[in-house]
Amino acid sequence: MALSQPNRAGARLSAGLDEAGLGPLLGPYALGSVVLEAQRGDADPWRALAPLVSARPAARHARLCVADSKVLFDRTPLGSTRLERTARAFAACAGAAPWRFEAAERPAWAARLVDAALWTDEETLRRDRDELADALERAGLRIVHAQAVLVGERELNRAFAATGSKSRAVWSYVARELRALWDEHGARAPRAVLDRQGGRTRYAPLLNALFPEAELAIDGERAERCSYRLAETAHGTLFAPAGARALAIEVAVRAEQASFEVALASCLAKYAREVAMHAFNAHFAALDGALRPTAGYVQDARRWLRDAEPCLRRAGLSTEELVRTR
Repeated sequence: MALSQPNRAGARLSAGLDEAGLGPLLGPYALGSVVLEAQRGDADPWRALAPLVSARPAARHARLCVADSKVLFDRTPLGSTRLERTARAFAACAGAAPWRFEAAERPAWAARLVDAALWTDEETLRRDRDELADALERAGLRIVHAQAVLVGERELNRAFAATGSKSRAVWSYVARELRALWDEHGARAPRAVLDRQGGRTRYAPLLNALFPEAELAIDGERAERCSYRLAETAHGTLFAPAGARALAIEVAVRAEQASFEVALASCLAKYAREVAMHAFNAHFAALDGALRPTAGYVQDARRWLRDAEPCLRRAGLSTEELVRTR
């Protein structure tokens, strides 16, 4: 999680995390993360950035849409362009690429990943970026961080094996982003919101293990919403050291509906996943032009694996290198 500009004293920081590609059999997992700075702490970003930005794809006059990616995206040219414009505009205002890979070891298909937009012309993207930058400045908002991390199939399988659990493996990536937020911004006591992690309804043990230097307060643990506060303490005491860090964490069902930051993280994660699958299909189409593309979800992934068997055999690739174990 990289800083784009120096912090400004007095402003509130809020963060959101969301994922895409948890269920597929093929392709990477993507985790989006967003950090937003607001000069006016109670500002609603959707309201503050209107009419340029809307929570509804069909809103009149809106050029960008920040919403749950399931609402924003459908696998059509319009859906792809809409998703790309939103993800790239906000990432550009944060001064970063919309995605990065978690590990240096990338799958072979990742060589086809490109930094350039796939579905939108550069003039439109520049206009989106410039108009969003102006809208953010007028609203007293700043995108500190907006990026998705891509985790390849082999890396995922290693995490599944190491943890013995899909949910614990996924939590390990969420935990890294929460830890980065604490390390980089904890002195400003940010608030982080994330969607519920699978069927998990209690997070205190995980947070205690992740932040051993902090005192954990549980504000509420219910099926729909869990709230926690972390405050750094001096070793062996309950007293806060100088420059102590703090972090509020909320885990909620359908968090992307109430949290702008989570909704934007959802868009970034889905965009990263779609760009990755575009590269995946381009890579294998170059090996066998008759292969029909796949989105990687279970039923169609099985069809693709049957069709691709001769191609994989010729390339010396085993399905273990491509197929998730969980």
